[in-house]
Amino acid sequence: MKPLTVFQHNFAAAENLIRLYDLLSGPTVEDGGTKAVIEAAKKHLEILDGEQIFYLHNDRIFLVAREAAQVSANFFHEHNLTSLLRQAVVAACSALDAYFNDKFRENVLTVLLAKKRYAPTKLRELQMSFDDYLSLDSWANPEERLQQILEKNLERKTLSNANGIAEIAEILGIKDFWNKVGHECGEKPGDLMQIINDIAARRNDIVHRADRPKEQQEINGSGLQVINRAWVNHRVQIVKTVVLASEKIIDAEMNALKAQTESTSES
Repeated sequence: MKPLTVFQHNFAAAENLIRLYDLLSGPTVEDGGTKAVIEAAKKHLEILDGEQIFYLHNDRIFLVAREAAQVSANFFHEHNLTSLLRQAVVAACSALDAYFNDKFRENVLTVLLAKKRYAPTKLRELQMSFDDYLSLDSWANPEERLQQILEKNLERKTLSNANGIAEIAEILGIKDFWNKVGHECGEKPGDLMQIINDIAARRNDIVHRADRPKEQQEINGSGLQVINRAWVNHRVQIVKTVVLASEKIIDAEMNALKAQTESTSES
């Protein structure tokens, strides 16, 4: 699959987690029809009298859970539901990281073979071991092996922050990448970079520190950093915006490079 298609599949998890949060958040308000719905659900599920049930409903969902589900009112407490928002942050950053890895893999050989000794400085700085160099002759497809060797340089790089993304663009020979992204999005490049860095930093807090607060940070009732839907959704959507803009920019640059190479080979 193309990198953008893979991104869209991965990114959908982040959006779905936010949608699930929206479904489950909000107070349960009793009204005249509540009891009738519960009784109908109990009959349909064949829940016997005496078995405990839990129900939650708002203007988006009516949920009835039987005792075996082992849920309670605390299960849908806001402190628990915010775990969905935290996982949306992680999913969005993972999709972003994978996308730029895939764009590197898709295009690095195109740049290298077209530019050769005039390859971008960042590309020429990628390293290979002596054993890697010797292994090129033993492969039926040396170019495929070369691509694998170059990819190893990304194993310890973070591609979900602004600097990591800019480095991939430089490796591919794309200058002023964030300025181009800002122009494509109609946003200030610095603002986009800050938002990407914000969500990447929060992802690291969630994954590596269980989102525990740092000094002077506001905490919630569970002792974690405060998180809310508006903050998460805005940054998640910016991730999508940046990727869509990047797709146009990178593909345009690569298509121009391919056309230039074909023109040179024909002349």
